[in-house]
Amino acid sequence: MRYKCLVLDHDDTVVNSTATIHYPSFLAYLHEVRPGAYYSLEDYFRWNFEPGVLEFFRDVVGFSEEELTAEFHFWQDYVRTRVPEAYPGIREILQRHRAAGGLIAVISHSVSANILRDYRENDLPEPDAVYGWELPPEQRKPNVWPMEDLIRRFALKPQDILMVDDLKPGYDMCRACGVPFAAAGWANDVPEIEGFMRKNCDFYFKTVKELDDFLKKVNCLTKNDPGACERHAPGFLIRKLQVRSQWRRGFRRYNAIPPDIPSHCEAHDHKRISARCSHCAPSATRRICKDQRPKRA
Repeated sequence: MRYKCLVLDHDDTVVNSTATIHYPSFLAYLHEVRPGAYYSLEDYFRWNFEPGVLEFFRDVVGFSEEELTAEFHFWQDYVRTRVPEAYPGIREILQRHRAAGGLIAVISHSVSANILRDYRENDLPEPDAVYGWELPPEQRKPNVWPMEDLIRRFALKPQDILMVDDLKPGYDMCRACGVPFAAAGWANDVPEIEGFMRKNCDFYFKTVKELDDFLKKVNCLTKNDPGACERHAPGFLIRKLQVRSQWRRGFRRYNAIPPDIPSHCEAHDHKRISARCSHCAPSATRRICKDQRPKRA
């Protein structure tokens, strides 16, 4: 298996939650504390991308520390009664990865309890590790602590991991840790976000199917890989064996003594003519015998 561990963001990567839950919650709270203020969904995506949700609330919207605390509780009450739907195709990706013995982890700005609930409600395999918003600020992405802790807990190498995320904090964390990063582009069409991700990320996928096809392909690159998909693995192994068999047959055929050529070369006094000298083997693929090779000075 190319990537032993899939690390996933949650919102807008696994579940469609910003447009259906988090943004409406933000507007509802904003209406209470800043009547008349408004930010579009595209603005919300853009500011969450960079500099991040907390900086957006504090530096752009202007929430005080008391308002930030109140917004958090308002958001949690709003999320508690609303379950986002997983994107079509995500379940199949995670089930296949788990069945192949792979690890699944989540590093998100959502709370772990809500993440686990969403996985249960959408019939997704339970993650092996979850790092959520309840952690101290210095242990949330884009800080490297979640990824480094994951690597330590499961004895992984950075190249064993692929992170899939739709926003820049995940990208920044992976760049600092040397972990391959795949951008999830299926949640929004903000030009600035897509342009940055396409230019800077290791991989960019506009649809879940593109991610699915990529994982199937890379998991078929290793011989006898248990993570290879059912459709690709048999064909890959058959082609591998066919190439090897053809090479062996060709090697034997090339070095065999043709039946119409004697087994003794009188011209060069060879006991056998397996060397296929130009005198003994008039063939387009013949080798030059040792007696005819230019000698070093």
